[in-house]
Amino acid sequence: MNRLKESVQWALAANDTVNTQAGLAEVLGMAPSQFSRALSNPKRTFNVTQQVKLAKFLGQTPTAILGILSNDRADQIELEGLSTNETLERVEYDTLKQKYVSLSDDHKEVHARLIEVNDRIAQVEMMQQVMNKRFGGDGVERFDGELPTNK
Repeated sequence: MNRLKESVQWALAANDTVNTQAGLAEVLGMAPSQFSRALSNPKRTFNVTQQVKLAKFLGQTPTAILGILSNDRADQIELEGLSTNETLERVEYDTLKQKYVSLSDDHKEVHARLIEVNDRIAQVEMMQQVMNKRFGGDGVERFDGELPTNK
């Protein structure tokens, strides 16, 4: 998994002014093709100025960016040590894991919406009971034997 590329994609999607890799490459002072290659290659290097600008764009510290780069590099080295079948299994595992996380997030959102709908239904049922008690379902207002008083 390429954490830096994923972080950049999320940040671009959320940014109103810079929303393309080419635009971000310009901000970093890089050619778009150079930036694209750098995102795709975990062995990439960014100079200090580019790391600081990238960190600012991602809302991270430069130290966090170094950590992301280091983790991506370690993952690449681990994948290079695996056979082709093991690499494919690892990629498949990572893909399935990402889908699971995505589905889990979707499930949480749907669950929250169902709770909201359930709460709204309960409110409507309570209002309906009050209205039925007060009007008896025939539109004629009822009272419980005591006349209302103005205070």
